Amino acid sequence: MKYKKRKIVVSKKKKKINYSVILGIACFALGVFLYSFFSQNSYLFEQEQEIYLGEDTQIVTHDFFSFEKPVSWQEIELGDSSYVYFKDSEGAGEVLSVVVSRLDSGQDIDDLIDFGIESSKTIMPDLKITERRNQRFGDDVGVLLRFKGNIEGENREYNQITLLKDNKLYTVTYSCILGDCNSYGVFSVARTSFEFN
Repeated sequence: MKYKKRKIVVSKKKKKINYSVILGIACFALGVFLYSFFSQNSYLFEQEQEIYLGEDTQIVTHDFFSFEKPVSWQEIELGDSSYVYFKDSEGAGEVLSVVVSRLDSGQDIDDLIDFGIESSKTIMPDLKITERRNQRFGDDVGVLLRFKGNIEGENREYNQITLLKDNKLYTVTYSCILGDCNSYGVFSVARTSFEFN
C-alpha cells in the first residue's frame, strides 16, 4: 500500500485570528490586573480618608511648607524646620514628623534615601524595608518608604515620603507601634495636602 504525501496548508487567515485572540486575551488580562490594582489602591485611600475624616483639622504653616493635620495632634518644634506632631500627650504611640533640610545643589534623592537607610540601621539593626515606590507628595512626586524595625525595645512601623525640591529635602514620616497603628489617614492627608512654600 502506498501512502500519499499530503501537503499541510495553514491558512493565513487562521494565523491572524490566532494572534488576534492571543493579543485580545493578553489585553483583557492586563486590563483586569490594572483595574484590580487601581481599585484596591483607591479603596485603601478611601479607607484611610474615612479613618481621618472624623476629626477637626487645621492647616499648619511654616517657612518652607504647609499641610493639613488634626487639631488634636500637638506640635513640638525640634529645631530649624523640624516638627513633631503627637496624637496623645504621652507622645509615644503615633507620631507624625516633618523635617526640611537645606542641601547643596547636585544631590541625588536616591543616594540620600540610601544613605538615610544605612544610617538608620545603626540605631535599628533589624530595619526591614517593606515598600519603596514613587508616590504623590503635594503636587509633586516623592519617594514613599514603608519600613519596620525595633528601636529602644519597641517594634515600630514607619511610613515616610521624601522629596528633593529647590535644594531642600522634605520628609514626612508617620510612625506607630506595630499593632497599634490607627492613623494612616493622617499621614495620607498630610502627604496629599502638603504645599511647598
